[in-house]
Amino acid sequence: MRAKSLSLAVLCLGVLALCAVGRGSWAQGGPPGGDAPGYGEPPADVGGPATGDPAEAGGDGTGLGDPPVTVVPSNGRVPVGRERQFRIMGPAEGLTLALVDVSAPGAATLSEDGRLLAMAGGWAIIGAVDASANVVAATDTIWLAGGPTLVGRRGGRVFAAGDDFVCVLFPPNASRRAVRALIEKRGPADLPPEARHQGTPVAVFVFDVADAETGEDIGGTTGFDQIVSLTLTYDDSALPEGVSEEELVAAYLSKLTGRWHQVRPEMVFEVDTEKNTITIGTTHASYWAIMPDDSVDVEPATGVDDTSWGTVKRSADR
Repeated sequence: MRAKSLSLAVLCLGVLALCAVGRGSWAQGGPPGGDAPGYGEPPADVGGPATGDPAEAGGDGTGLGDPPVTVVPSNGRVPVGRERQFRIMGPAEGLTLALVDVSAPGAATLSEDGRLLAMAGGWAIIGAVDASANVVAATDTIWLAGGPTLVGRRGGRVFAAGDDFVCVLFPPNASRRAVRALIEKRGPADLPPEARHQGTPVAVFVFDVADAETGEDIGGTTGFDQIVSLTLTYDDSALPEGVSEEELVAAYLSKLTGRWHQVRPEMVFEVDTEKNTITIGTTHASYWAIMPDDSVDVEPATGVDDTSWGTVKRSADR
């Protein structure tokens, strides 16, 4: 099957450029915005080649000196509750592994032998440091996938555990307050009673957003100040008889009406029938589902200006 694109803007960016793990530099893969380590550009003393006298850097001036120091793996995801082993490659004498930066205190721990344990959703950066705590080399962003994830005003990404493509992208200033966001795949039996006999959900998700300090529901009440992109997946082998992938739509359960509303066409950023994903824009959290386009009302207009997929992507990369 070929990918079918229903975008208003720069669809060639694609959902994989958004949610793919650890591709490119920190500026491409790290949490967007800001100038602190782990937000955009890496620290000046991280990961670059040695400068000054080649002899001081351990080389002989010929370009054939010691290999560079790196930390491996350099990118990837670690599901919450799971561990991943990291190692220093190259001349490692006098170097140890350390957490260079982390999305929130307690989001991850690193053992003396380099095992990273994901404790909460977010991200971490692992570095090789010397005895003076100078960072000699570091990974790109390591995503901590699953569970509630802290997202500040500078925006960020939230991943579902156990699925390579389900994710949420918060652009900068999507909320006036820091929030904890959760995206999880659920089954039809997990839906509230009023939703269980409407439509034919192929895939069901819960998307919750709450104030990071008070726990107050934000996503389902006040909503967001900017368009947030949401990528959902489905199993094409689980489609109802006679339904094609081209007939699938993304829908949310309205807390006001108690009914499913499909996303307006202009807010559908991408449909990829190769990877079985639908990416949409939204200003609120709720139960979400992918279902056939039959007897599902179209959602009302949003309370913020519509924006394109390309605009959401570029704003988050700043």
